[in-house]
Amino acid sequence: MTILIAAVVAGLALGLTQGLIGAGGAILAVPVLVYAFGQSPQDATTLALAVVAASSLAGVLGRRGNAEADRGRMLRTGLVLGLASVPGVLGGTALNRVASADLLLAGYALLLLIAAVTLLRRRPGSGGVVGPRDRRALWRRVAPLGLVIGVLGGLFGVGGGFLLVPGLAVLLAQPTSAAIATALVAQIVTSLVALAAHLGSGGGVDPLLAVLLATSAGAGAIGGARLGGRLGDRGLERAFALVVAGVATAMLAGTVPAILGPGQ
Repeated sequence: MTILIAAVVAGLALGLTQGLIGAGGAILAVPVLVYAFGQSPQDATTLALAVVAASSLAGVLGRRGNAEADRGRMLRTGLVLGLASVPGVLGGTALNRVASADLLLAGYALLLLIAAVTLLRRRPGSGGVVGPRDRRALWRRVAPLGLVIGVLGGLFGVGGGFLLVPGLAVLLAQPTSAAIATALVAQIVTSLVALAAHLGSGGGVDPLLAVLLATSAGAGAIGGARLGGRLGDRGLERAFALVVAGVATAMLAGTVPAILGPGQ
């Protein structure tokens, strides 16, 4: 019973973060699953993808306030990002299945540090459009970003929102609210493809834990998305970045000595 309650609480917290700032739920999902629920890094990566898919979908459904035309363009941009991520997902998944647990966790910790720095340095967009009208221009600008996100999704089980949101602000001059919504759409596609690839390559999940985490993460993401429409999220992003940096430091402290060996 304690594990079930912990899963619901963890899912709500992960989903709230994902819905609020368009990133973060997946970033913390793997360490939570490894250290709090005893999952292997590979299984935690697979399960994290289910959390990303559920929380991203709920975050999109819970968002309000964009014009109809803007919603259509955000949807197109997000789908292009998701489709462009597919080759990267397949490659990242193959690497995940052969990587050692310590190397996988150390790489994940480095990714967390990059995420923290990105969030701390990010400047919210204040204007611009939500995506180019020309389809060729859209693919040219965002497909490379989608490919990178796919590799990260397949390898580490993350949605890549911490890269997508600032990347969209730079590449497409999207305001923060539009970049978050677009990133959530892209993460639905990327995480579902990566989840299918993981399951197809021998990955496994605890069905009950998956249902509890995904359901509660979806509920948390709806709340986060609605809260994000009312609150300025810059301070929350910075606080979250500091938490992520702390988690990464702790993970590196535990994995680097194991990688270097007992004599180092």
